[in-house]
Amino acid sequence: MSAPSTCSGRPSSKAFGLYSGLGLVVANMVGMGVLTSSGYMARSLPPRDILAIWVLQGLFAVAGARAYAALAVAVPRSGGEYRYLSDLLHPALGCLAGWCSVLVGFAAPIAANAYAAAAFLGLVVPGLPTKATAAGLLGLLAALQLRGIALARLSQNLLVLAKIGLVVAFVAIGLWLGRAAGPAGGSLDAGGATHGVLSPFVVNLFYAYYAYSGWNAAIYAAEEFDHPKRSIPRAMVLGAAFVMVLYLLVAWVFICNVSEADMGQWDEAKVTMAHLIVRKLVSPAAARAASIGAAVVLLSCMSAMTLMGPRVNAAMAADGYLPRLFAIRGGHAPKASVLLQAALALGLLLTHSFGALMANVGVVLTLVSGLTVCAVFRLRFGRMALPRPDRGAVLAAALFLLGSVWLVCMGVWLVPGALAWTSVLVVVSLVGYLSARQARQRRGDAG
Repeated sequence: MSAPSTCSGRPSSKAFGLYSGLGLVVANMVGMGVLTSSGYMARSLPPRDILAIWVLQGLFAVAGARAYAALAVAVPRSGGEYRYLSDLLHPALGCLAGWCSVLVGFAAPIAANAYAAAAFLGLVVPGLPTKATAAGLLGLLAALQLRGIALARLSQNLLVLAKIGLVVAFVAIGLWLGRAAGPAGGSLDAGGATHGVLSPFVVNLFYAYYAYSGWNAAIYAAEEFDHPKRSIPRAMVLGAAFVMVLYLLVAWVFICNVSEADMGQWDEAKVTMAHLIVRKLVSPAAARAASIGAAVVLLSCMSAMTLMGPRVNAAMAADGYLPRLFAIRGGHAPKASVLLQAALALGLLLTHSFGALMANVGVVLTLVSGLTVCAVFRLRFGRMALPRPDRGAVLAAALFLLGSVWLVCMGVWLVPGALAWTSVLVVVSLVGYLSARQARQRRGDAG
């Protein structure tokens, strides 16, 4: 990843450009979800439904990226959904998005990826304690962030390059050494009995949604981009499209090369599906190497989320909705935010399974993203002195909003705990907003 440059050819002081922004998007998206979600889907769905889910959610992500691109042009400021909703709709909605990001939006995926990475490493080093190793990985990445943005960006860029190479290598192995013509014979057939049933299909949509989440990563650090109005929209749309193709290839390798017998060997607690495929197609030694590679993939995703999450806390602190110690000082990552995010991720790691995290976080993220694209309509049809979205962005926002409403309704109905998670987050955000507003009013009266 080359450093961004200015039009004059001198190095820019900004941390991110188009290529590093694209790296952030890909790094946030490609993680535990693509390595495990197809295994969960195969328990209740046939191969063609698995592929349909990856296609639908891929198009959904591209539509969301297209809609968010218009918001990034109108409001080129850090903070993500918190910033867009606060500036374009209402601060209370911004606080909802912000608190969702603070409490689960980044911490939960980081915890899930840490658990999965530790599990893969446990296949290489038998007896390695999974949760203790996962906690160590959380601490390592938090320490890199605390050392400064330059080291964090360098490590992130190296992990992104390694991640892309490893995933492409996995796809190449599957297509070259395994079956590539489609499922047949003894191939995957676990979901035939429930084909056509709505509930399993919808629940598995949330696993795929979780895997695709991260296409909006660049918006959280918009002010740290060189030419944000140009770089951020391109990074989101191109990143979402690239990852969609990559996920379809990984899913194709999965359904072509995993049999019912393989599914019987799958140890859910250690998410070993990639390990099993490489062991089946190459050798046990290659499978151990694949497990190390999978851990690197997950570390890259964790690194990107650890980098982006504190920027939301910093934006909220700058507006008075979090204590000032969470704000960015002198252009450096807010250390208190990094530590808070690491602590929340550790708490979720110790109290939840990653399966529960994937489904429930998917519902919460869908709700926040659906609310955010409503700002596109405000920009287009409201009287605001900001760039107006084009028709393509409005159409993408409409499709994304309709899909979000349907997914949230289905999620609350079908996913255990989703209503409780969502209700708690709404209450926390409302209390936080009202408390901060009262504190600001008291300061104003005192002044």
